[in-house]
Amino acid sequence: MNNSESYNIDKSLQNCLDILKHLVGFNTVSSNGNSDLIGYVQDLLNTQNKANNNANNIEHQLIYAPPDKADERDKDKVNLWAMIGGTNNAKDNAGIALSGHTDVVPVTGQDWQTDPFTLHVTKDKAYGRGTCDMKGFLACALAMVPYFASLPLKKPLMLYFSYDEEVGCRGVQHLIDQLGKKLPAPEAIIVGEPSNLKTLSAHKSMVACETFITGRAGHSSNLQKGVSATMIAARLVNFIHQMLAENQQQASEKNDNAIGSFDPPYSGLHVGVIEGGIAFNIIAEKARFLWDIRTITNDDPNRYIQRLQQFADDVLLPEMRVIAPESSIVTHQNHALPNFNYQPDSAAEHLVRRLSGDNSVSFASYMAETGLFQKAGFPSIIYGPGDIAQAHQPNEWVHLDQLRGCLDFLYQLGQDMSR
Repeated sequence: MNNSESYNIDKSLQNCLDILKHLVGFNTVSSNGNSDLIGYVQDLLNTQNKANNNANNIEHQLIYAPPDKADERDKDKVNLWAMIGGTNNAKDNAGIALSGHTDVVPVTGQDWQTDPFTLHVTKDKAYGRGTCDMKGFLACALAMVPYFASLPLKKPLMLYFSYDEEVGCRGVQHLIDQLGKKLPAPEAIIVGEPSNLKTLSAHKSMVACETFITGRAGHSSNLQKGVSATMIAARLVNFIHQMLAENQQQASEKNDNAIGSFDPPYSGLHVGVIEGGIAFNIIAEKARFLWDIRTITNDDPNRYIQRLQQFADDVLLPEMRVIAPESSIVTHQNHALPNFNYQPDSAAEHLVRRLSGDNSVSFASYMAETGLFQKAGFPSIIYGPGDIAQAHQPNEWVHLDQLRGCLDFLYQLGQDMSR
Protein backbone atom coordinates (compact mmCIF):
# COMPACT_ATOMS: atom_id res chain seq x y z
CA MET A 1 0.00 0.00 0.00
CA ASN A 2 1.54 3.27 -1.10
CA ASN A 3 -1.30 5.47 0.14
CA SER A 4 -4.83 5.39 1.47
CA GLU A 5 -6.25 4.95 -2.06
CA SER A 6 -4.40 1.65 -2.50
CA TYR A 7 -6.59 -0.20 -0.01
CA ASN A 8 -7.92 -3.38 -1.60
CA ILE A 9 -9.97 -5.78 0.48
CA ASP A 10 -8.89 -8.94 -1.39
CA LYS A 11 -5.20 -8.10 -1.11
CA SER A 12 -5.64 -7.07 2.50
CA LEU A 13 -7.42 -10.33 3.32
CA GLN A 14 -4.67 -12.37 1.69
CA ASN A 15 -2.05 -10.40 3.64
CA CYS A 16 -4.07 -10.99 6.80
CA LEU A 17 -4.21 -14.75 6.15
CA ASP A 18 -0.48 -14.88 5.43
CA ILE A 19 0.19 -13.21 8.78
CA LEU A 20 -2.39 -15.38 10.55
CA LYS A 21 -0.61 -18.47 9.22
CA HIS A 22 2.54 -17.39 11.06
CA LEU A 23 0.70 -16.35 14.23
CA VAL A 24 -1.16 -19.67 14.49
CA GLY A 25 2.13 -21.49 13.86
CA PHE A 26 3.54 -20.18 17.13
CA ASN A 27 2.37 -22.46 19.95
CA THR A 28 1.60 -19.73 22.45
CA VAL A 29 -0.46 -21.82 24.87
CA SER A 30 -0.19 -19.87 28.12
CA SER A 31 2.17 -22.45 29.66
CA ASN A 32 4.64 -21.62 26.86
CA GLY A 33 6.41 -18.38 25.99
CA ASN A 34 5.32 -15.87 23.36
CA SER A 35 8.70 -14.27 22.63
CA ASP A 36 9.07 -15.94 19.21
CA LEU A 37 5.71 -14.59 18.09
CA ILE A 38 6.59 -11.11 19.34
CA GLY A 39 9.91 -11.36 17.52
CA TYR A 40 8.02 -12.09 14.31
CA VAL A 41 5.83 -9.02 14.88
CA GLN A 42 8.92 -6.89 15.48
CA ASP A 43 10.34 -8.10 12.16
CA LEU A 44 7.15 -7.06 10.38
CA LEU A 45 7.28 -3.60 11.94
CA ASN A 46 10.99 -3.17 11.21
CA THR A 47 10.48 -4.23 7.59
CA GLN A 48 7.70 -1.68 7.24
CA ASN A 49 9.95 1.01 8.71
CA LYS A 50 12.51 0.35 5.98
CA ALA A 51 9.98 0.98 3.22
CA ASN A 52 10.75 4.25 1.48
CA ASN A 53 7.10 5.16 1.00
CA ASN A 54 6.23 5.41 4.69
CA ALA A 55 4.88 8.72 5.88
CA ASN A 56 4.99 7.63 9.51
CA ASN A 57 7.72 6.00 11.52
CA ILE A 58 6.72 2.96 13.60
CA GLU A 59 8.11 3.00 17.09
CA HIS A 60 7.87 -0.12 19.24
CA GLN A 61 8.98 -1.33 22.66
CA LEU A 62 9.03 -4.60 24.56
CA ILE A 63 7.50 -4.53 28.03
CA TYR A 64 8.49 -7.30 30.42
CA ALA A 65 7.31 -8.05 33.92
CA PRO A 66 9.36 -5.86 36.28
CA PRO A 67 11.95 -7.81 38.28
CA ASP A 68 10.10 -7.36 41.57
CA LYS A 69 6.92 -8.83 40.06
CA ALA A 70 8.32 -11.47 37.70
CA ASP A 71 8.32 -15.16 38.45
CA GLU A 72 8.79 -18.43 36.56
CA ARG A 73 5.48 -17.91 34.76
CA ASP A 74 6.91 -14.82 33.03
CA LYS A 75 9.84 -16.68 31.46
CA ASP A 76 10.07 -16.09 27.69
CA LYS A 77 7.00 -13.85 27.80
CA VAL A 78 6.70 -10.20 26.82
CA ASN A 79 4.18 -7.51 25.88
CA LEU A 80 4.66 -5.40 22.76
CA TRP A 81 3.70 -1.74 22.46
CA ALA A 82 3.90 -0.02 19.07
CA MET A 83 2.99 3.44 17.77
CA ILE A 84 2.45 4.59 14.19
CA GLY A 85 2.75 8.33 13.79
CA GLY A 86 3.08 10.92 16.53
CA THR A 87 6.01 13.02 17.65
CA ASN A 88 9.32 11.88 19.06
CA ASN A 89 8.02 12.38 22.59
CA ALA A 90 5.67 9.40 22.83
CA LYS A 91 4.38 10.42 26.25
CA ASP A 92 2.69 13.46 24.69
CA ASN A 93 0.71 11.50 22.10
CA ALA A 94 -2.80 10.41 22.97
CA GLY A 95 -4.18 8.21 20.23
CA ILE A 96 -6.24 5.12 19.41
CA ALA A 97 -5.01 1.68 20.50
CA LEU A 98 -5.78 -1.74 19.04
CA SER A 99 -5.29 -4.32 21.77
CA GLY A 100 -5.18 -8.10 21.91
CA HIS A 101 -3.58 -11.04 23.68
CA THR A 102 -1.13 -13.42 22.03
CA ASP A 103 -1.67 -16.49 24.22
CA VAL A 104 -4.14 -19.28 23.51
CA VAL A 105 -5.75 -22.09 25.49
CA PRO A 106 -4.47 -25.69 25.34
CA VAL A 107 -5.57 -28.28 22.78
CA THR A 108 -4.85 -31.29 25.00
CA GLY A 109 -7.64 -33.86 24.92
CA GLN A 110 -9.56 -32.10 22.15
CA ASP A 111 -10.58 -33.86 18.91
CA TRP A 112 -8.99 -31.77 16.18
CA GLN A 113 -9.48 -32.73 12.54
CA THR A 114 -6.41 -30.70 11.47
CA ASP A 115 -3.15 -29.69 13.14
CA PRO A 116 -4.27 -26.94 15.58
CA PHE A 117 -1.01 -25.03 15.04
CA THR A 118 -1.16 -25.08 11.24
CA LEU A 119 -3.61 -22.70 9.60
CA HIS A 120 -6.14 -24.51 7.41
CA VAL A 121 -8.17 -22.26 5.11
CA THR A 122 -11.29 -23.30 3.23
CA LYS A 123 -13.39 -21.11 0.94
CA ASP A 124 -15.10 -19.45 3.90
CA LYS A 125 -13.27 -20.31 7.15
CA ALA A 126 -9.79 -20.29 8.67
CA TYR A 127 -9.14 -23.10 11.16
CA GLY A 128 -6.49 -23.27 13.88
CA ARG A 129 -5.95 -22.56 17.56
CA GLY A 130 -6.37 -18.85 18.15
CA THR A 131 -7.95 -17.99 14.78
CA CYS A 132 -11.01 -16.72 16.66
CA ASP A 133 -9.55 -15.97 20.10
CA MET A 134 -7.82 -13.77 19.13
CA LYS A 135 -5.03 -14.05 16.59
CA GLY A 136 -7.50 -13.24 13.82
CA PHE A 137 -7.79 -9.70 15.16
CA LEU A 138 -4.02 -9.40 15.61
CA ALA A 139 -3.53 -10.50 11.99
CA CYS A 140 -6.04 -7.89 10.80
CA ALA A 141 -4.26 -5.15 12.74
CA LEU A 142 -0.84 -6.16 11.43
CA ALA A 143 -2.12 -6.50 7.85
CA MET A 144 -3.27 -2.88 8.01
CA VAL A 145 0.01 -1.50 9.37
CA PRO A 146 1.27 -0.46 5.90
CA TYR A 147 -2.01 1.34 5.31
CA PHE A 148 -1.85 3.20 8.63
CA ALA A 149 1.78 4.06 8.02
CA SER A 150 0.89 5.66 4.67
CA LEU A 151 -1.74 8.01 6.10
CA PRO A 152 -1.43 11.63 7.27
CA LEU A 153 -2.54 10.60 10.76
CA LYS A 154 -3.68 13.44 13.00
CA LYS A 155 -3.07 11.24 16.04
CA PRO A 156 -1.04 8.04 16.51
CA LEU A 157 -2.36 4.52 16.06
CA MET A 158 -1.02 2.16 18.74
CA LEU A 159 -0.83 -1.61 19.11
CA TYR A 160 -0.91 -3.45 22.45
CA PHE A 161 -0.05 -7.16 22.24
CA SER A 162 -0.11 -8.88 25.64
CA TYR A 163 0.60 -12.28 27.17
CA ASP A 164 -1.17 -14.56 29.67
CA GLU A 165 -4.66 -13.17 29.22
CA GLU A 166 -6.09 -16.69 29.39
CA VAL A 167 -4.64 -17.29 32.85
CA GLY A 168 -5.63 -14.12 34.65
CA CYS A 169 -4.62 -11.18 32.40
CA ARG A 170 -1.18 -11.19 33.99
CA GLY A 171 0.86 -9.65 31.19
CA VAL A 172 -1.23 -6.65 30.20
CA GLN A 173 -1.12 -5.25 33.72
CA HIS A 174 2.61 -4.51 33.27
CA LEU A 175 1.80 -2.59 30.08
CA ILE A 176 -1.03 -0.69 31.77
CA ASP A 177 1.37 0.37 34.53
CA GLN A 178 3.34 2.38 31.94
CA LEU A 179 0.42 4.10 30.17
CA GLY A 180 0.37 7.80 30.93
CA LYS A 181 3.89 7.53 32.34
CA LYS A 182 6.57 6.19 30.01
CA LEU A 183 3.98 5.56 27.30
CA PRO A 184 1.12 7.77 26.05
CA ALA A 185 -2.26 7.60 27.73
CA PRO A 186 -4.66 6.49 24.95
CA GLU A 187 -7.90 8.33 24.34
CA ALA A 188 -9.61 5.07 23.29
CA ILE A 189 -8.72 1.37 23.31
CA ILE A 190 -10.37 -1.18 21.00
CA VAL A 191 -9.96 -4.68 22.42
CA GLY A 192 -10.45 -7.11 19.54
CA GLU A 193 -12.00 -10.05 21.37
CA PRO A 194 -14.42 -12.07 19.20
CA SER A 195 -17.71 -10.17 19.16
CA ASN A 196 -19.06 -10.95 15.66
CA LEU A 197 -18.11 -7.35 14.86
CA LYS A 198 -20.68 -6.11 17.35
CA THR A 199 -19.92 -3.42 19.91
CA LEU A 200 -19.73 -5.02 23.35
CA SER A 201 -20.09 -2.39 26.07
CA ALA A 202 -19.66 -4.43 29.25
CA HIS A 203 -18.43 -7.76 30.56
CA LYS A 204 -18.65 -9.67 33.82
CA SER A 205 -15.93 -9.78 36.44
CA MET A 206 -14.06 -12.98 37.16
CA VAL A 207 -12.65 -14.20 40.48
CA ALA A 208 -10.83 -17.56 40.54
CA CYS A 209 -10.82 -19.32 43.92
CA GLU A 210 -9.27 -22.42 45.45
CA THR A 211 -10.76 -24.04 48.54
CA PHE A 212 -8.73 -26.45 50.70
CA ILE A 213 -10.31 -28.90 53.15
CA THR A 214 -8.39 -30.79 55.85
CA GLY A 215 -10.10 -33.57 57.76
CA ARG A 216 -8.76 -36.74 59.37
CA ALA A 217 -7.82 -39.96 57.60
CA GLY A 218 -9.04 -43.39 58.67
CA HIS A 219 -10.55 -46.67 57.50
CA SER A 220 -13.86 -46.27 55.72
CA SER A 221 -15.38 -48.91 58.02
CA ASN A 222 -14.87 -46.52 60.96
CA LEU A 223 -16.45 -43.33 59.70
CA GLN A 224 -17.10 -42.12 63.24
CA LYS A 225 -13.32 -41.89 63.81
CA GLY A 226 -12.42 -39.81 60.78
CA VAL A 227 -13.53 -36.72 58.88
CA SER A 228 -13.83 -37.11 55.11
CA ALA A 229 -12.45 -34.06 53.35
CA THR A 230 -13.99 -35.19 50.07
CA MET A 231 -17.49 -35.46 51.55
CA ILE A 232 -17.10 -32.02 53.13
CA ALA A 233 -15.97 -30.73 49.73
CA ALA A 234 -19.17 -32.16 48.23
CA ARG A 235 -21.29 -30.24 50.74
CA LEU A 236 -19.40 -27.02 49.96
CA VAL A 237 -19.85 -27.54 46.23
CA ASN A 238 -23.55 -28.12 46.80
CA PHE A 239 -23.70 -24.82 48.74
CA ILE A 240 -22.10 -23.06 45.76
CA HIS A 241 -24.72 -24.65 43.55
CA GLN A 242 -27.44 -23.35 45.87
CA MET A 243 -26.07 -19.80 45.61
CA LEU A 244 -26.11 -20.13 41.81
CA ALA A 245 -29.69 -21.42 41.91
CA GLU A 246 -30.69 -18.37 44.00
CA ASN A 247 -29.25 -16.06 41.34
CA GLN A 248 -31.03 -17.94 38.58
CA GLN A 249 -34.34 -17.76 40.45
CA GLN A 250 -33.99 -14.05 41.19
CA ALA A 251 -33.17 -13.33 37.54
CA SER A 252 -36.25 -15.24 36.38
CA GLU A 253 -38.45 -13.20 38.71
CA LYS A 254 -36.93 -9.84 37.82
CA ASN A 255 -38.63 -7.56 35.33
CA ASP A 256 -35.62 -5.66 34.05
CA ASN A 257 -36.11 -3.15 31.25
CA ALA A 258 -32.58 -1.81 31.43
CA ILE A 259 -30.62 -1.27 28.22
CA GLY A 260 -28.28 -4.15 27.53
CA SER A 261 -28.18 -7.54 29.21
CA PHE A 262 -25.78 -10.31 30.05
CA ASP A 263 -26.39 -13.85 28.85
CA PRO A 264 -27.05 -15.40 31.29
CA PRO A 265 -28.44 -12.32 33.11
CA TYR A 266 -27.13 -13.27 36.55
CA SER A 267 -23.85 -13.84 38.37
CA GLY A 268 -22.45 -17.29 37.71
CA LEU A 269 -20.63 -19.68 40.05
CA HIS A 270 -18.87 -22.76 38.73
CA VAL A 271 -16.68 -25.53 40.15
CA GLY A 272 -14.22 -26.74 37.54
CA VAL A 273 -11.84 -29.08 39.41
CA ILE A 274 -12.29 -31.35 42.44
CA GLU A 275 -9.42 -33.38 43.89
CA GLY A 276 -9.06 -35.46 47.05
CA GLY A 277 -8.51 -38.84 48.64
CA ILE A 278 -6.17 -41.70 47.80
CA ALA A 279 -8.39 -44.80 47.82
CA PHE A 280 -12.07 -45.76 47.90
CA ASN A 281 -11.75 -47.36 51.34
CA ILE A 282 -9.70 -44.63 53.06
CA ILE A 283 -11.34 -41.61 54.62
CA ALA A 284 -9.84 -38.68 52.74
CA GLU A 285 -7.72 -36.36 54.84
CA LYS A 286 -7.27 -33.72 52.12
CA ALA A 287 -9.41 -32.29 49.34
CA ARG A 288 -9.52 -29.15 47.26
CA PHE A 289 -11.61 -27.67 44.50
CA LEU A 290 -11.17 -24.80 42.05
CA TRP A 291 -14.09 -22.53 41.32
CA ASP A 292 -14.85 -19.20 39.76
CA ILE A 293 -17.34 -16.37 40.19
CA ARG A 294 -18.47 -14.19 37.29
CA THR A 295 -20.53 -11.26 38.49
CA ILE A 296 -22.84 -8.91 36.67
CA THR A 297 -22.51 -5.16 37.18
CA ASN A 298 -22.92 -3.98 40.80
CA ASP A 299 -22.66 -7.47 42.30
CA ASP A 300 -19.79 -8.09 44.72
CA PRO A 301 -17.96 -11.40 44.16
CA ASN A 302 -16.57 -11.30 47.71
CA ARG A 303 -20.03 -11.85 49.15
CA TYR A 304 -20.11 -15.37 47.71
CA ILE A 305 -16.74 -16.20 49.23
CA GLN A 306 -17.90 -14.79 52.56
CA ARG A 307 -21.14 -16.78 52.46
CA LEU A 308 -19.24 -20.00 51.73
CA GLN A 309 -16.86 -19.36 54.62
CA GLN A 310 -19.78 -18.52 56.92
CA PHE A 311 -21.39 -21.86 56.04
CA ALA A 312 -18.07 -23.56 56.76
CA ASP A 313 -17.59 -21.75 60.08
CA ASP A 314 -21.17 -22.09 61.36
CA VAL A 315 -22.15 -25.53 60.11
CA LEU A 316 -19.32 -27.69 58.81
CA LEU A 317 -16.31 -26.94 61.02
CA PRO A 318 -18.17 -27.42 64.34
CA GLU A 319 -19.20 -30.90 63.14
CA MET A 320 -15.72 -31.73 61.87
CA ARG A 321 -13.89 -30.55 65.00
CA VAL A 322 -15.92 -32.76 67.31
CA ILE A 323 -13.88 -35.61 65.84
CA ALA A 324 -10.82 -33.80 64.46
CA PRO A 325 -9.94 -30.46 66.12
CA GLU A 326 -7.28 -29.94 63.45
CA SER A 327 -9.91 -29.73 60.68
CA SER A 328 -9.88 -26.63 58.47
CA ILE A 329 -11.57 -25.08 55.47
CA VAL A 330 -9.66 -22.27 53.75
CA THR A 331 -10.39 -20.41 50.51
CA HIS A 332 -7.80 -18.41 48.55
CA GLN A 333 -8.35 -16.03 45.65
CA ASN A 334 -5.91 -16.95 42.87
CA HIS A 335 -6.78 -13.87 40.85
CA ALA A 336 -9.54 -11.31 40.58
CA LEU A 337 -10.41 -9.29 37.48
CA PRO A 338 -12.86 -6.38 37.43
CA ASN A 339 -16.09 -5.83 35.55
CA PHE A 340 -16.05 -3.82 32.37
CA ASN A 341 -18.97 -1.45 32.97
CA TYR A 342 -21.23 0.18 30.42
CA GLN A 343 -20.28 3.83 29.94
CA PRO A 344 -22.40 5.24 27.08
CA ASP A 345 -20.42 8.50 27.02
CA SER A 346 -17.06 6.74 26.64
CA ALA A 347 -14.85 8.02 23.82
CA ALA A 348 -14.20 4.42 22.76
CA GLU A 349 -17.94 3.67 22.70
CA HIS A 350 -18.67 6.70 20.51
CA LEU A 351 -15.76 5.98 18.16
CA VAL A 352 -16.61 2.36 17.40
CA ARG A 353 -20.34 2.99 17.09
CA ARG A 354 -19.78 5.89 14.71
CA LEU A 355 -17.46 3.86 12.46
CA SER A 356 -19.30 0.54 12.59
CA GLY A 357 -22.86 1.86 12.53
CA ASP A 358 -23.77 -0.58 15.32
CA ASN A 359 -26.27 1.08 17.64
CA SER A 360 -27.34 -2.01 19.57
CA VAL A 361 -26.20 -2.39 23.18
CA SER A 362 -24.71 -5.79 23.98
CA PHE A 363 -22.81 -7.18 26.96
CA ALA A 364 -20.34 -10.07 27.15
CA SER A 365 -20.49 -12.79 29.78
CA TYR A 366 -16.85 -13.68 29.17
CA MET A 367 -14.02 -11.73 30.75
CA ALA A 368 -11.43 -9.67 28.84
CA GLU A 369 -8.64 -7.18 29.47
CA THR A 370 -11.12 -4.35 28.88
CA GLY A 371 -12.09 -4.11 32.55
CA LEU A 372 -8.47 -3.56 33.55
CA PHE A 373 -8.04 -0.77 30.99
CA GLN A 374 -11.25 0.89 32.19
CA LYS A 375 -10.29 0.55 35.85
CA ALA A 376 -7.01 2.31 35.04
CA GLY A 377 -8.98 5.20 33.55
CA PHE A 378 -8.68 4.48 29.81
CA PRO A 379 -11.88 4.44 27.70
CA SER A 380 -12.25 0.98 26.18
CA ILE A 381 -14.59 -1.13 24.09
CA ILE A 382 -14.75 -4.69 22.72
CA TYR A 383 -15.00 -5.06 18.94
CA GLY A 384 -13.46 -7.88 16.97
CA PRO A 385 -13.93 -10.65 14.40
CA GLY A 386 -15.23 -14.10 15.24
CA ASP A 387 -17.88 -15.77 17.37
CA ILE A 388 -17.06 -16.43 21.03
CA ALA A 389 -18.83 -19.79 20.62
CA GLN A 390 -15.79 -20.97 18.62
CA ALA A 391 -13.26 -19.87 21.24
CA HIS A 392 -11.52 -22.63 23.21
CA GLN A 393 -13.17 -25.30 21.04
CA PRO A 394 -11.59 -28.10 18.98
CA ASN A 395 -11.38 -27.14 15.31
CA GLU A 396 -11.57 -23.45 16.25
CA TRP A 397 -12.33 -21.24 13.28
CA VAL A 398 -13.07 -17.71 12.18
CA HIS A 399 -15.23 -16.88 9.15
CA LEU A 400 -13.38 -15.06 6.39
CA ASP A 401 -16.25 -12.57 6.15
CA GLN A 402 -15.51 -11.59 9.76
CA LEU A 403 -11.89 -10.89 8.86
CA ARG A 404 -13.01 -8.87 5.83
CA GLY A 405 -15.37 -6.88 8.01
CA CYS A 406 -12.63 -6.18 10.54
CA LEU A 407 -10.25 -5.02 7.81
CA ASP A 408 -12.93 -2.70 6.44
CA PHE A 409 -13.52 -1.30 9.93
CA LEU A 410 -9.79 -0.62 10.35
CA TYR A 411 -9.78 1.09 6.94
CA GLN A 412 -12.54 3.39 8.15
CA LEU A 413 -10.63 3.98 11.39
CA GLY A 414 -7.57 5.09 9.42
CA GLN A 415 -9.65 7.46 7.32
CA ASP A 416 -11.23 8.92 10.46
CA MET A 417 -7.85 9.41 12.16
CA SER A 418 -6.57 11.32 9.10
CA ARG A 419 -9.33 13.94 9.02
